[in-house]
Amino acid sequence: MAFVPQFKHDIFVSYAHADNQPRVAGESGWIDDFHSALQYQLGRRMGKSKSLDIWRDDTLRGNDDFADAISGALDETALMICIMSPSYLESDWCKREFREFSGDDDPIRVGEQYRIFKVEPIEVSLDEQPDLLQRLLGYRFYDEKDPPEGFISEYRAIQDDYRYWSKLDRLCRDIADLLKTMVKSQPKPSATAAKPTQKPSSPAKTRSNSSPGSEVSGGRPVVYLSPVTYDLEDDWYVLKNELESRDVTVVPDGLLPNSSDALIATVGDSLAQADLAIHMVGEFYDRVIGDQRSSGEIQYEMSLAEAQSREELHRMIWIPRNLDMDRVRSNQRDFLVRIDDEIVITGSTDVLKVEFEDFKEEVLRQLPSSMSPALVNYIPMVYFTGHPEDLDSDDARKVCEYLLNHRNYDLIEATPTDDERREEAHIEFCDGVVIFSGTASTSWVKEKAVQARALTLRRRDRPLAAAVFNGPPAEKDDDLGIRFRTVDVLDGRTGFRPSQIRPFCERLEQGRGS
Repeated sequence: MAFVPQFKHDIFVSYAHADNQPRVAGESGWIDDFHSALQYQLGRRMGKSKSLDIWRDDTLRGNDDFADAISGALDETALMICIMSPSYLESDWCKREFREFSGDDDPIRVGEQYRIFKVEPIEVSLDEQPDLLQRLLGYRFYDEKDPPEGFISEYRAIQDDYRYWSKLDRLCRDIADLLKTMVKSQPKPSATAAKPTQKPSSPAKTRSNSSPGSEVSGGRPVVYLSPVTYDLEDDWYVLKNELESRDVTVVPDGLLPNSSDALIATVGDSLAQADLAIHMVGEFYDRVIGDQRSSGEIQYEMSLAEAQSREELHRMIWIPRNLDMDRVRSNQRDFLVRIDDEIVITGSTDVLKVEFEDFKEEVLRQLPSSMSPALVNYIPMVYFTGHPEDLDSDDARKVCEYLLNHRNYDLIEATPTDDERREEAHIEFCDGVVIFSGTASTSWVKEKAVQARALTLRRRDRPLAAAVFNGPPAEKDDDLGIRFRTVDVLDGRTGFRPSQIRPFCERLEQGRGS
């Protein structure tokens, strides 16, 4: 049974079998690993692992007719994940799956959200992709280590590849948001309903995968957030989500076109709507468009011209404080020097060479009162962490289930690959953190509590609610030796009860004004 009642399957994974071939003997295929990891991580995020139905065809196909089983599965599927690759584009079967699901009359949206997610384990030129997929931001499971030479580092579902698990969690968060939106937007199915008769719609908003060209709501502030190269992608998503949580419209919506004329038109339309333009410039030169200028450089020049002609447009440019100029190639170095030289042209531009968190706080401070509306239907986000041996315990699962399904919070759950840097990045993005203490040593719990306290004191743009949930076994010491005013210690040694976690929830909701 699927999570979305009117469908038989929640997700159809469309992929080329060539992409599932092991690199070496004895290794599992990338698609096999992805399917297993998706089922696990999405189930944990939604608390509905038994009712989630993820379908893919794992049989090798010949040149026979389009299988009835596949066609039927597509008709009865809520969402599609396309594993985009050169092999996918060469596969007639994959093309037919995509056409069958997407249709001809654009029936694959829920409000402004497309029901297709694009996963990229390897680089594929946008120009080669179907028009619809060109417009989706996608989830890139690789790094360009040295873009001029095109060296690709593929993310793998192994324990110490935090890049893989971080990107997978972002994908799962967005899928979970959309599945929940579909459940809320659909009428209860009748006993004879085999498939939805009309496309569902909802005004609810999810964090990504937005369809391009959506109309800007009247009266809402608009921020132009220039797309970035892969090295700044995580920071870009954090800032985008923070702005959207404050009911700010972020443009441009979706990927920018590859052609020069189309890119200039899209950027121009977006900048004309904007109250604030933000450019995040890092180590790598962006993709080259038309006359050998990068996409990032074109956007920078266009926002500069817009600011000179329209005084109310303010610009903010972030360059990471620790950027090593010795690693920066000549074309990007020239661009960075040019930014410094041209800032004197207009007084409506701030260049900040600081840590990302400081830059984010400055962005929020720069939003004038007319651009800082009260949070609308804000859903708090909680990071749940603990010792790896405790995270799958019954009581840890009960705490997560309560926060997710009874308090209706969004949840990021720690994975064994989360190192200190990754945990801090998650916590900085969240409104609260819960540290589950089960069989872990007291010293381990104290160390985590100290990290949480340091982050609560460092956060100036919004409060961070933090708690240690001291779970079973009952016979262990109730005194963890943690006495921080900013970190609650909750006694749950006899087993989880909702009353134990409520002080944390109250602190969290008061801090967000929800």
